[in-house]
Amino acid sequence: MISGLLIVIVLTLVLLISSVATGGRGNFITKGINTIAKTVTTPFYKAGNKTSSFFSGLGSYDKLSKENDKLKKENQKLKEEIKENNFSEEKLKDLTELSKALNYIDNDSGQKHVSGDIISVDSTSWMHVFSIDIGTKDGVKEGSTVIASGGLVGKVKEVGPNWAKVSSILDQNNNVSFRLASDSEQLGILDQVEDGKLSGFLINNQATAAIGDRLITSGMGIYPGGIDVGTVTKIQVEKSRQLRIMVVKPSVNFDALRRVTVII
Repeated sequence: MISGLLIVIVLTLVLLISSVATGGRGNFITKGINTIAKTVTTPFYKAGNKTSSFFSGLGSYDKLSKENDKLKKENQKLKEEIKENNFSEEKLKDLTELSKALNYIDNDSGQKHVSGDIISVDSTSWMHVFSIDIGTKDGVKEGSTVIASGGLVGKVKEVGPNWAKVSSILDQNNNVSFRLASDSEQLGILDQVEDGKLSGFLINNQATAAIGDRLITSGMGIYPGGIDVGTVTKIQVEKSRQLRIMVVKPSVNFDALRRVTVII
């Protein structure tokens, strides 16, 4: 390539001298030299264009690469913001649920409370028994009442320094004494569980309840009074015991339960 460049330079000088000698008029010599010069210089011209295009392409690639890196950073930042917002919404939901649960606590009587997360479930089908991440170090005792935003969850059956096992109202061994919210004189007991629903009866077998009636804890037994238990969804007559059996949907959504409050 260097030798070719020297030829071009020599031809250019010859062309210049010839042009001066002829007073700037072209002749067959200068025309021939022009033709040769054009032939020789054309590949260099094309090579120069290709080189220019190559470096121009490198510039475009570098620009695209920088823009791509910028988009990646913006995408990562957006993902982090979404994650942070989701966490904040989840935290807000927990606080809202907790505030609802506190409605069942009688502060005037000196009741205190502590909240904890569910860390494991002992039952395979329904949440009959589950564990939470608070214990005696937090003031939790055996027999403490456990509530959530919907109402009654159950009671503490075992407790350690930093854990406790809760027997929910879905546990067959955990009977609940209740009264009708619409008629506080009508008492009853929920003593059966089937497919995530409770069933029980009014002590006065002459009394009647209606579908949609709300049940609350009676205050008799281990649970404080006035806590929502569930809603009557069905009434059927049990002839063997001559009782009107009420099927009750729990007020607490056990399928979505993640956090509970313990009255201590």
